[in-house]
Order: sequence, then structure tokens, then C-alpha cells
Amino acid sequence: MATALPLPHHRHAAARTQRSTGAVTTTARLVARLLARGTLVLAVSLAAYVLLEVLSFRAAYSGGTSTAQLALFDTPAIRMLQGPPHGIGTAGGFTAWDGGWFMAATVAVWALLVSTRLLRGEEDVDRVAALLAGPLPARTLATVQLAVLAAGGAVVAAAVTATLGGLGEGWTGGALFGLTIGGFAVLWAGVGAVCAQAFDNRRRALSAAVGVFGAAYLLRLVANSSTDREGLRVLTPWGWLDAVEPYAAQRLAPVLGLWAAGAVLGAVAVALRGRRDTGGAFLTRPDRRPARLRGLGSPAAFAWREGRGVLVAWALGLAVWTTFLGGMLGTMLDFFTADDAYRGAVEAMGLGAMLTADGFVAVMSVILGLALALFAAWRVGAARAEEADGRLESLLVRGVTRRRWLGGQLLVVLAGTVGLAALAGVATWFGARLSGADLALDASLGSALNQLPVAVLFVGLATLCLGGVPRLTLTLPASLAAAGYVVELVGPALDWPGWVLDLSPFHHLALVPLEAFAAAPALWLVGLGLLATLAGVLLLERRDVTSA
Repeated sequence: MATALPLPHHRHAAARTQRSTGAVTTTARLVARLLARGTLVLAVSLAAYVLLEVLSFRAAYSGGTSTAQLALFDTPAIRMLQGPPHGIGTAGGFTAWDGGWFMAATVAVWALLVSTRLLRGEEDVDRVAALLAGPLPARTLATVQLAVLAAGGAVVAAAVTATLGGLGEGWTGGALFGLTIGGFAVLWAGVGAVCAQAFDNRRRALSAAVGVFGAAYLLRLVANSSTDREGLRVLTPWGWLDAVEPYAAQRLAPVLGLWAAGAVLGAVAVALRGRRDTGGAFLTRPDRRPARLRGLGSPAAFAWREGRGVLVAWALGLAVWTTFLGGMLGTMLDFFTADDAYRGAVEAMGLGAMLTADGFVAVMSVILGLALALFAAWRVGAARAEEADGRLESLLVRGVTRRRWLGGQLLVVLAGTVGLAALAGVATWFGARLSGADLALDASLGSALNQLPVAVLFVGLATLCLGGVPRLTLTLPASLAAAGYVVELVGPALDWPGWVLDLSPFHHLALVPLEAFAAAPALWLVGLGLLATLAGVLLLERRDVTSA
């Protein structure tokens, strides 16, 4: 009988290399599939935001700008929120300064969420073991995940660059700004990745990463509050963002610093991943504490217990933003009074209501409405995550009905949304008081609470998606909310047909407090939201529980 001869050593090595390369390629494709939809939505949204900023500037300053006009932007309140003005004599420079901070915050939050999900959340639900069972070491898996994340940052950078360059705002400045936004995403992805190695579950990792993000932003506020403190900018990535000045000084070093810092943090995360077991962590809570049984008596109580940390984070973020918004109220009204060109452009865009304190708050509350809609969709998406991660099944086998479980989730979502709206109204009033602007508390509260019908509508839409197309529970409502906001913001200025404007739920709300509360459209929006919620509950009861 013939005996099989062993393969030569180099053939064994070649086979192992081939298997390893195939595993890396397959894993990269899998991660890319997981991130593709969210990355595309983010890139398109930022490109649309850039387009809106450029068109708005051109409408306001079609005849050019003057030094006196631009000097009105350089106030302490505006510098703290948006950074020192730079290159704002052109539409591209104004976009980079006026919208850069918001776009940077958006990509940073996206990066933190995705990086902690990939590098810790997947371990929490035991989906990593199957990947590591083959010829794929843990370090290689982390490297692939971070590489795909960096590619996502590059896609975002390309979208921003192409939009600015295509609009004729200069490819050099556009590329610097796009790379700055992309590098900001990569840096915070690195922060999230390191926190994912340090802490023993995604919630703690994300909380720690958000804490670092908040501390960095607060340091930037302090640094921009006075010329004596400008030296502190070098200590925060937000300061590097301010230092680029893509349409003025055009500094490349801060851009390279963002990408390099992201690469270093990613390398640290990969090294830490190789030094711990799957499911392990470097910072864990001791098991000596007594069991916490509070909040386990009902689905609503458990939903509150699980989501209160996220609610607190949203509350802090909205409180800071709306306080600064109120603090800028007096400055912006003075700016409208002093700048005839900008005032005329605002009126031509159909936003003449912003020329008064009540009108300014009413118009700006649409942004709050968008934030509330996104929060509501996000929290319903968290309910979907419970199902996808397999935690829902352990409740259903204990006699908890699907209707009761989902009802508890939605109750907490709606209560949290109302609380956020009320907090934003009070914070706006408080900021206005600090700036000396004439804004009444009831007017500020009314403006914020006026956005709740839109939030209820998107709760219903997210619930309908949860029941019918669970994979779209978060992405479809969030995309439609962003689209509705864009329609409401630019539609009147561009003379879009009335039927197009009516597609935006924000368009049906009255400009409270400038106008009286419109009960009929508000009731219609709430009614549609409740009907969609009921349909979603019924669909959930009739479909199989699915995972992933």
C-alpha cells in the first residue's frame, strides 16, 4: 500500500499564507458590508451640508464682502462655538469655518459608535469567536476592522472635497478641508478602539470615549474664549482642526497630525488586542458589589436602566449646544441689524423671521426637531439591537409578550424625547439671559416643545421599520429626517414647489413663538406617528424574531 508523502515545508507555508490572505480578504469584505450603508449616508449628508453652506453664502454675498461685514463674525461667543474666523471672505472658507465644527462633531460621533461596536460590541454578543476560529489572529482582525474604518474616513473626505471642488471653491482648499474631516473621524475611531480594549463591555467603552470627546471639546471652548488662552489649542484635536485654515493659511501639518494620531491610536489598540483574551479587558469592575436588582421588574424599567446613560449624554450635549445658541442670540441680532447684505439675503431666502429674537429661536428650533427625531430613531434602534444580539429571546421565553416589551421601550423613548425638548428650551432661555437678549422662558419652551409632533412621527416610522424591515430601523428614519430638514431649510429659498415642501414634516409646524401653535397639523403628525407605531407593533407580533 502506498504511503502519502508529506508536503515540503515551503508548500505548508504557502498554503498557510494563502489561507490567511483569504481570511483577511473575506473579513475585510464583511466589515465593509457592515459599514457601507452608514458610511454612504454620512458622506452624502455631509456633501449636501457643504452644498447648502456654499449656496447660502453666495446668496448672502453675491456682490462680495467687506472687512466690516466679516468682522461681525469675530465675537467671543462665536469663537468659542465655531473657532476663530479664517478665510471667510469666500464661500469655501466660510463653509469650512461655519460648518466645520458641526461636520467634525458628526464624523467623530459616527467614528466612536462604529469603532466601539466593531472592536467591543461584536465580542459582547459572541460574534467574534467564529472569525477567530480560523487562521485569523485577533490582532489581524482588529487591524482589518480599523483599516476599513479608515477607508470610511477617506470616503467621507473624498465626498467633501469633491463637493467643494465641483462648486468651484478650489481643489486645494477643498482637499485640505476634506482630509481634515476624514482625519478627525480616523482619530476618534482610534480613541474608540483603545477604549474598546480597556473596558469590558461596549457601553463602558463608549462612555469613556464620549467622556474624552467632551473633555477635548471643553478644552477647545476654554482655548477660544480669550487670546490669552490660545496656546491651549495644541492640546486638543479641536485645536488642530482650527489651525488648518484650508482657505487661508492652508496648514498641512495639523491635517497630517490628525491622521497620524489616528494611526498611532489604532496601532495601540491592535497591540492591546493581542495582549488580552477575547471577552477580556484591562479595566474591569470588581465582582464584590451586590447585585443591582432595581429596574428589572418590568420592560419599561429595564429600558430606562439600559438607556439612561445614553439619555444623559444626549442631555448634556443638547444643553451645551442650546445654551451657546441662546448666548449667540444677541450677537446674531446685532449682526443682522448691522449687515444689510446678510439681512437682505436672509429675507430673500424666506427666513426673515430670524430678524427678531422670537423668530430666530423659532427658525433654529428646526435643528432641535431634527436632533429629537434622530434621538427617537436611535433609541428605537437600540430596541432592534436587543433583538439582533439575542437578548430579546431570553425575555420572551419568560412570559414577557412582544407588545409589552416594545411598549416599555417606546414609553421610555417618548419620555426621554419630551425631557430633552424641555431641557433644550430652558437652556436656550438661560443662554439668552446670559447674553442679555430679550427672550421669555415660555417662548423658548414653546419653541422647543413645538417640535415634539415630528419626533412622535419618527418614533412611529422607526417602530414600523422594526416590525416590517428591522434592518432599516435606524437608517431609514434617520435618512428621512435629514432629508426633511434639508427640504425645509433650502426649499423656500430655492422656490421649490409646494408639494415638495409638504413632504417635510417640519414644514407643517408653526413658527412658535413667533406664531401661535398650530394644533391641526401637530395632531395630524402625532396621529400618523401613533398609527405607524400600532402597525409596527402588529407586524412585530406576526414575524419571527431575527438576529444580526
